[in-house]
Amino acid sequence: MKQLEKFLNSLEHQKGYSELTCSKYREILESWVNWWQNLMVKESQTQPEIKEPMWSKDTLREYLYYLREEKCFSSASLAQTISCFKSFDKYLLRSNLVTKQITQSIKTPKKEQTLVDFISQKVLDVKVPENMDEITMRRWTIFEIFYGSGIRLAELENLKWSDLNLTQGSIKILGKGKKERIAPLSSKAISLLIKIAESRGFKLSDKNIRNKHHPIFLSSRNTPLSRSSIQKDMQSFLQGLGWQGKASPHMLRHSFATHMMENGAEILSVKDLLGHSSVKSTQVYTHVTQDQIMKKFQQAHPRAKK
Repeated sequence: MKQLEKFLNSLEHQKGYSELTCSKYREILESWVNWWQNLMVKESQTQPEIKEPMWSKDTLREYLYYLREEKCFSSASLAQTISCFKSFDKYLLRSNLVTKQITQSIKTPKKEQTLVDFISQKVLDVKVPENMDEITMRRWTIFEIFYGSGIRLAELENLKWSDLNLTQGSIKILGKGKKERIAPLSSKAISLLIKIAESRGFKLSDKNIRNKHHPIFLSSRNTPLSRSSIQKDMQSFLQGLGWQGKASPHMLRHSFATHMMENGAEILSVKDLLGHSSVKSTQVYTHVTQDQIMKKFQQAHPRAKK
């Protein structure tokens, strides 16, 4: 469907949507097209020449019912699908391909409120070893940036030496929607980055890295480290610490935010550090800290119900 490609291109180049969002929207729309085509084949009992699905309110409602009842989509997945359809609907209207929006009356389901996974501060309070091989040092550095800076996987994947500001102890992040923000860089992370730079034959300083637009993290083949390799690095690293729960970069981002809130950080500050566009996205961490407070009350207060 030509309009799908034009729509996805407009999201990336005009709206500034992230690569991950564009990829997810493509997956959603292609799944919808495949469902419609299979439906037409069943109804005709033959293999008709099907070019484009019908963009109608009844068709979309039938598809959403199929996702909810037969595919058992969660509220969050349904909400993302509906958001994609609403964006596509607006694009069709702007392009004069439809005369009115058909998705305005489709309500987005409320997402279930779930507590995020995070690691205790004790588990993460570990000393960096003195002597490390190249892979171990890379894993420690990635861990320190994820946990110390709270950035996303896609953001770390794209980090370049020129994004560092050693004087300020910060890194420039290109986040969702191609929005720039500044994230903190811990002293441990800086020390490890200095060692990586030395292993590559240059001294880490603001002057030396100003024009180094090369990826910081490389594979053993000297190619940019892939997203899946970063995930595997963090799984191995966290398991090495003895952590037996969910091990992922996103969980370290949750831990960063949760520990900030537990130690008294203001929610707006945490919102800005995480790169959230709305404080609603950050409020999940207040639920986590409230849960921790209640647990401590139950354990310590003489009037608490044991």
